[in-house]
Amino acid sequence: MENRKVRASVAMAVYCGEEYIRQQIDSILPMLSDEDEIVISYDRSSDSTWDIIKEYEAADGRVRVVENSAPGVQNNFTNAVTNCRGEYIFLADQDDVWTGDKINTMVKLMRDENAIIAMHDGYFTDKELNPYDKTIFETYGTYNGAFRNFVKCTYWGCCMAFDARLVPLLCPFPNKHKVGHDLWIGVFGAKYGKIVRCDGKFILHRIHGDNESAEKRRPMYQVIGHRLALLGYIISRRIRLIGKGL
Repeated sequence: MENRKVRASVAMAVYCGEEYIRQQIDSILPMLSDEDEIVISYDRSSDSTWDIIKEYEAADGRVRVVENSAPGVQNNFTNAVTNCRGEYIFLADQDDVWTGDKINTMVKLMRDENAIIAMHDGYFTDKELNPYDKTIFETYGTYNGAFRNFVKCTYWGCCMAFDARLVPLLCPFPNKHKVGHDLWIGVFGAKYGKIVRCDGKFILHRIHGDNESAEKRRPMYQVIGHRLALLGYIISRRIRLIGKGL
């Protein structure tokens, strides 16, 4: 199994996720072919998350658990993504539920459109998975390009897949100034290829008091500060990549 060709990798970063993580993994596994995998990066937790994910790893050869040595959300996702072996990488939060034929649909879309990044729609829900009135696209829009997303981010990591060729360019993800990995992938990765979107609603994105991506309205000065930090990271990374001939 270690030398098998991997089509799609699901990169999941987990931390204190015992309450919802079984629902998420159970929603993903039926979508995986024998050529796919889930890579779960574990940030040391005080609950039973470790035991749960090791149980899945022991039961299914498509599940791999890797420990994260550098705490924090962005470092945890970096660890998950850099351990993926697939041609296409999907990002997964620990407390959502995937729906429909998400993986096959997104892989086909990226291949047909020769896209570097793909996005799909979905629903925000409460903690009991009751959907809100508007979809994610209806709430945040579907803008591509750096400028529009600097103003209002429409990239959501939980709705995203990208070509694995981006990994050495994107990683490590910025881990300071609250620069989200989803905005980083969308804005920085767009330079290297086409971004496509589909209207398929393939996720129930659970909003609750403890999850990292729960929507909170921030003061404008914080938003501006975070965007300036993102710009600084982009310039710094481009200089480094140019120095490497990339």
